[in-house]
Amino acid sequence: MSEFIFYVLLLLSLSVNVLMFWYVRKLLQEFKYITDNYDEINDVLLEFSQHIQRIHGLETYYGDETLGGLITHSKEVVEEIQYFIETFSTDEVDDKEEKDEEEEE
Repeated sequence: MSEFIFYVLLLLSLSVNVLMFWYVRKLLQEFKYITDNYDEINDVLLEFSQHIQRIHGLETYYGDETLGGLITHSKEVVEEIQYFIETFSTDEVDDKEEKDEEEEE
């Protein structure tokens, strides 16, 4: 009887471990997808910021305080996005692992 319980618990444990492995793998794939898309958002925001700066440089709008404020705000948003990307980027982890492997050889 005790052997039967042991095998049932072993099977249950293996099942839970496989399920957890699958779940963590799926979460990591979604995380990678999200971080990859942040790079695209950053590019769009940089382009927007540069566009505003070009408009601000035109004679018609030169020195306009509203556009100046918009430029400052867009730069702050771009910096925040860049900080977020750097914080959650998986590329740095991969680069560190590759450097560690090269040093060991």
